[in-house]
Amino acid sequence: ATFQSMLAAVRNFSTTGNKENAQGYFKTSFEQFRDEAASRWEMIRYITWAVPSIGFIGTVIGIGDALGNAHKVIDTGMGTGSSHQVGAVQVITASLGTAFDTTLIALFCSLLLMLFFHLGTRYEDKILTNIYNDIDKKVIQRFHGQDMETLFTAMMEEPMENMVKVFRKIWS
Repeated sequence: ATFQSMLAAVRNFSTTGNKENAQGYFKTSFEQFRDEAASRWEMIRYITWAVPSIGFIGTVIGIGDALGNAHKVIDTGMGTGSSHQVGAVQVITASLGTAFDTTLIALFCSLLLMLFFHLGTRYEDKILTNIYNDIDKKVIQRFHGQDMETLFTAMMEEPMENMVKVFRKIWS
């Protein structure tokens, strides 16, 4: 798509002869490419958001289970040391442990996912910015009153061979 954006700018310059117009056209089409690249991260963004929610669901289930078993402590009597009472308390504390463990695991996973998400998007953005700057500096900025239409037509007829010639002519 970057190459297509550059070709579109060349085509625009050959049609209008206006370098600023070609730069604007290139910038607009490159920004569309950048937006498309950013939209590819949406599923990862959603998963990163969903992980803590899943952990919270585990927390709610664990607390609900603990509260659901709370009646066993009362039903076994208020006496101290009853093995049934100790067993009921163990069930409650195990459920609460599960509840808080799911939260901790989900939050930790979310932190890792967010780190990788931000590093990935930052790296991609840096690469795209460098590509944009290189093309703008090495191609678009070198548009002059040359016969760009002839250069572009030659480039389209035999793209790989003539592309090198076109760029050499532009950069010279």
